[in-house]
Amino acid sequence: MRRFFRRLLFGCAALLVCAVIGGLMSELNHRRYRLRSSDHQLVVERGLFLPLGFGRHQQPAGVGVADLYAPLPLPTDVTEVPSEPLDDRTELDRALFTLLYGWAKPRLLSPVVATQRLAVRYVERLEMLPALSEEQRQQLRQLRAEVALVQAQQILASLGDGLRQAQHKLQTCIELGSLRAQEARETLVRIDGQLESLKALVPQTPQTGPQKPW
Repeated sequence: MRRFFRRLLFGCAALLVCAVIGGLMSELNHRRYRLRSSDHQLVVERGLFLPLGFGRHQQPAGVGVADLYAPLPLPTDVTEVPSEPLDDRTELDRALFTLLYGWAKPRLLSPVVATQRLAVRYVERLEMLPALSEEQRQQLRQLRAEVALVQAQQILASLGDGLRQAQHKLQTCIELGSLRAQEARETLVRIDGQLESLKALVPQTPQTGPQKPW
C-alpha cells in the first residue's frame, strides 16, 4: 500500500511538472508571431496558447490601430514570404518593415498608377508600426518624402486629364456651331499652353489604364 501511494505521489508530481512546463511553453508560444502568404496576401499569425501552432492574428476589440496587422495584398511577382517564428512584437514590426520597405521603394518608381498606389499602402502601414529601430525610422522618413513626390505627380497628371477632357468638350462646342465658338477657341489656346507647362512638370505621366501592379 505504501508503495502504491508513493507511485501515486510521484505520478501526480510528474503530471504537475508536465502541466507547468506545458503552461510555460504555451505562454512562450503565445508571444510569438510569424508572417505567411495566404490567398496572395501577407498575413500576420500569432502563436496559439498551446505549446505549438499559430493562428491568424486578431486585434483586440477597442484598439485604435485595428488595421495594424491586417492582411495586405502581395505584389504580383511575390508568392512566398519568410515565415520563421518571431519572438515578440518588436521583432514582428521590424521584420514587417524590412519586407514592406523592400516592396515599396522600387514600386514607387513605377510608371503604373496601380503599382504606385500599392506601394503607398505599404508605406502607410509602415507608418503605423510602433517598434521600429532608429535606422528604420530614418528610412521611413525618406520613403515618405518619395510618396509625397509621387502623389504630387499624380495630382499634376490628374490636372492634365481634366484639361484634356475640357479640350475635347470645347472642340465639340466649336464643331456643333455654338454661338460662343470664339470664346471656346480662345479657351482652347489657353488650355494648350497649360498642357505644355504640365508636360515640363511631369515628363512621364503615369499610366492610368487597367494595368496590373507589380
